[in-house]
Amino acid sequence: MAVQTPAISSTTGVRRRQFRVNPAYIFLLPYSVAMLMFSLGPAIYSLLLTFATFKASKPQFFQAGFKNIETAFKDPYLLPAFGNVLRYLVVSVPFGLVFVVLLALLLHARPNRFSLAMRTIYFLPGAVTGPALVMLFIFTFNPDLSVFRPILYGVGLTDIKQVINNDTAPVIFTIMGFFGGAGGWIAVFYGALQGVSEELIEAAVMDGCNPIQLAWLIKRPLIGRYIAFMLINVLAGNVQLFAEPQLMSSVTASISSLWSPNLVGYNWAFGLGNFGASAVVSVLMMVIGIVCAYAVIRATNFYSTDSSAT
Repeated sequence: MAVQTPAISSTTGVRRRQFRVNPAYIFLLPYSVAMLMFSLGPAIYSLLLTFATFKASKPQFFQAGFKNIETAFKDPYLLPAFGNVLRYLVVSVPFGLVFVVLLALLLHARPNRFSLAMRTIYFLPGAVTGPALVMLFIFTFNPDLSVFRPILYGVGLTDIKQVINNDTAPVIFTIMGFFGGAGGWIAVFYGALQGVSEELIEAAVMDGCNPIQLAWLIKRPLIGRYIAFMLINVLAGNVQLFAEPQLMSSVTASISSLWSPNLVGYNWAFGLGNFGASAVVSVLMMVIGIVCAYAVIRATNFYSTDSSAT
């Protein structure tokens, strides 16, 4: 009696290849397009302009050699501009990091209605940014118009040139930046602190941690990556200082109109018509920003998956 066996498909054991798109790439696509259009693309174009000459306002790529680089580096205002920004970073970065982290830790130590009200108060000045913030501080620091006129006159400051000048500019810009941006970073750090385990905090308190030790030894290391992220953004933003010195230099001659590298590059492009030299300044600032970000990432193990990394 014949036994019939079911037909075995020729495709048995053969895995069919199916085209699948990783969902991560879908989420990454909008950012990749934006980065190409507004970040990587302009950076590459600036690099090309560095070695270009211009004829009838049209770039002639790879025709200038190193002439634009030589022209930019011979600018007597370029090195002082970087020196001004370096002084500004020395003042603004430590001041911003220390006080933002300190205020966030203080607010988290007392999570009540007062803390909520203070977070709102800190966040409100962030609504005034850019040129509006600069104009506000120009009136604030002008002894003739300021609401703090009695105080300014009391310490001997009777003219705006005494308050706002090349020497005081780093401190003035630091105050402005902290006033306009601290609230947002406090909100970021406070949100990060909300993720700290309550069991960990209770265990630390039971082991004898006082409030200062709890904040510095327990909470601070757990938000270390957020602090590194702020450091990268503050460095990148402060190096690119533009609106503040430009507007203040138009109000008072005590601040140079070429106070920062951005202003030097702007002058090369729109004042002298040398877009090649301007591109050199922009590429130089981009390289400095990348190097600083890489140094912070390496020093803090920013992308480490080890939970103990800070």
